[in-house]
Amino acid sequence: MMLSATVVNNRQGRRAAASGFPVPEKVNFTIREVCHISGVSRSKVYLDIRDGRLKVFHVGRRTLIAAADLVAWIDSYRLAA
Repeated sequence: MMLSATVVNNRQGRRAAASGFPVPEKVNFTIREVCHISGVSRSKVYLDIRDGRLKVFHVGRRTLIAAADLVAWIDSYRLAA
């Protein structure tokens, strides 16, 4: 589940992680945004949080996911396939 934090500009000038997955401009995402971006159900996101596959942190009552952790989580499924 290792992912280089290297960010490069692709041919279109957009930011992309070393894995080729585009790096979002936002720094942190809510659970709802993660579901929308990834196309994964809310239940699956919470299962992966519970199992330690997706790292989260809390600010007050909000549960947030760092952009780098979101990319690493998505890449972990791509590499497993």
